[in-house]
Amino acid sequence: MTEQRDKYIVEANFKVADEDEWDWLTEAFGATYCESEPQAMAIARFLTSHAAVEMVEVLHQREGQRLESIWCSDPHALQAARERLSRVNEAANILGIESPAFAEWLYIEKHGDNEY
Repeated sequence: MTEQRDKYIVEANFKVADEDEWDWLTEAFGATYCESEPQAMAIARFLTSHAAVEMVEVLHQREGQRLESIWCSDPHALQAARERLSRVNEAANILGIESPAFAEWLYIEKHGDNEY
């Protein structure tokens, strides 16, 4: 029996004016892969305390499932992400995840109705 592995990713956004510094920070710390939730939360809290960090988000993924935001330093962003995920899951259940109608719905959800 194969052990199911969870993935945790800590994403950080930086607020620095210098483009080279931003590029370096993003490459080095923009996405950190962790083996456990406690490890991910410790890294997220450490990054949140740094002056150059604008926002930190912890993402969780079970094998074969989509990424889910489980913590964000901006509570409004976390709530918005959860609402988006809920809408996507509801549409997938109603339309069928492999259906052309679901693909169309996702496009409109992302780009707006006027660009379709």
